[in-house]
Amino acid sequence: MQKSKLWAIMSVLLALAIVVCGCSQSQGTSSEAASSAASSGTSSTEAASGGSTAEMADAPLPAELTMFIGSALSGPSPASDTPVGKKIEEITGVK
Repeated sequence: MQKSKLWAIMSVLLALAIVVCGCSQSQGTSSEAASSAASSGTSSTEAASGGSTAEMADAPLPAELTMFIGSALSGPSPASDTPVGKKIEEITGVK
């Protein structure tokens, strides 16, 4: 009985710690941006908007993700609407 209560309390504490760590903001990023903007002589609005155009040119492009879903969400499609069905229809002449 005591062991199960201990596991329950430890589980709740672990979940709470994960939530607190995940929801907290990083303190280093905002102060580092402000100190680098102050040292380079740029204004805080320019630093917040991304800096100079040379810095923006070096930034990597956003990644494009594609996803294949193997099941039809809208139901089965007629065979004549698919590219394979159209090719078979062209070759055989049968619809």
